[in-house]
Amino acid sequence: MRNHSVKKGAAILIGALLVGGSAACSSGTPGDTSPASTGTADSSDFQAFLETAQQAVADATAPQTQTPPTTGPTPKPGLNIVIISCSQAAEGCSRPAGSAMEAIESIGWKGLLVDTAGDPTKQQAAVDQAISTGADGIIVLSIDSAALKSSIEKAQAAGIPVVSTAAGNDPDLYDATVPEGDAGYSDGYLMGQYTLSITDDAPSLLLTDDNEFAFVSNRIKGAEAFVEECKAAGGSCSVAGKQSIQVADLATGVPAQSAAFARQIQGWNVFFSGYDAALGFQMQGLEQASITQGAAVGFDGNAQNIDIIRNGGYEKATIALPMEWVGYGAVDQLNRLTNGEEPVDQGVRTKLITKENAPESGAFNGDIDVVPSYLKLWGVN
Repeated sequence: MRNHSVKKGAAILIGALLVGGSAACSSGTPGDTSPASTGTADSSDFQAFLETAQQAVADATAPQTQTPPTTGPTPKPGLNIVIISCSQAAEGCSRPAGSAMEAIESIGWKGLLVDTAGDPTKQQAAVDQAISTGADGIIVLSIDSAALKSSIEKAQAAGIPVVSTAAGNDPDLYDATVPEGDAGYSDGYLMGQYTLSITDDAPSLLLTDDNEFAFVSNRIKGAEAFVEECKAAGGSCSVAGKQSIQVADLATGVPAQSAAFARQIQGWNVFFSGYDAALGFQMQGLEQASITQGAAVGFDGNAQNIDIIRNGGYEKATIALPMEWVGYGAVDQLNRLTNGEEPVDQGVRTKLITKENAPESGAFNGDIDVVPSYLKLWGVN
């Protein structure tokens, strides 16, 4: 199997998007609440650590300058593309699904959107059906590779290229990914660096994981690594507790579950959620339980979450992915692959969104309008 993904080593490459999942379950465990390292770090070590964090945050919140590719092949006519969405109920899946369908239709291809509603069995079946119906290409949106490995390999053996977003723990499985690889870990570490600024340099994180999805878990692992390095530098950072949720339970059990866990754990000052779709429901639960301590942070840059950030609400920051760009970029990768060409870096990057740099309205779709660039690239009037 050949992997075409472009690998970049930037410190803050793209995280991924929202998720799909399976049957609901949850757990919560207290974390390490020790405030600092017992090593030999002194104040100069922490000052250097703090200055590095401040620079990383400044870089991540600055205006983006990257653009989509400017050269590429003319699309072949009449292709049939299947888009497999993790769950259309989740904005991080529905937004790139919508933009990918829009891009497909602008080219003149036929697109079929399959909503798997977070069910791994349906996700695997959707790939198998795409193979049996002779699809010319498949786009997989925010579905962990572990659920699809055998089916993806069958598609590739049949000559059907597969492009993924938020590839999770196995980006090499796919013919291309948008964004390339999975930078959930570096995004989680970056968000940890940001929390220094909203906690007087002493963040105590209440972490929410969804271990159905490697890219979400990688964000949490990045945050945990940040805490350990902060403590080693002599800082007062800690993980107050950690809970696990599943996407199928977001609208039902998660609000109450999260409120109960937040009340159980003492001393936390940052509610650190693995993705914005979950955080929206979690904040509902906290509000209903009158739990207002500290602040919240999330990932993906959903519209409702950015509205809260923009208006100075409980969520203070999100690391946002330009979902419209993701959808168009995935279609461009398929265009290259179906023309026998190598995929390229689509320019998609995450951005740290705070009240100071939030878009004037809606979700984050990048700092430029990429649609005209892609239409020009494909020769679409």
